[in-house]
Amino acid sequence: MQQPFSKNQILWMTITGLIIGPFIEELSYRAIGLKYVFRNYEIIGMMILSCVFAFTHYPNSTIDFLIYFQSSIIYSIIYLKSRRFELVLILHILNNSFTFILMLIESF
Repeated sequence: MQQPFSKNQILWMTITGLIIGPFIEELSYRAIGLKYVFRNYEIIGMMILSCVFAFTHYPNSTIDFLIYFQSSIIYSIIYLKSRRFELVLILHILNNSFTFILMLIESF
């Protein structure tokens, strides 16, 4: 059984996992990657950036990789349709919040 998280761990996970991480990822992969780097090759860019996104989350299995890859594809499609960085950032934060809550519940 896992030990409950300490207050410092919870604070650190909240700041990095719910604020800093999603901001940097969405800025890198969507606002810069899709908007500028792959502006003329959006589908190819979406596939490449989604692979990079998935691998940077250190998946433990093919299923884990596919979950991260799929999430990135969804964020990319929403970004390409809306061109709104803040929208995909909020969705990413909400997704991470759900996972974070499940981790907290599981640790108690």
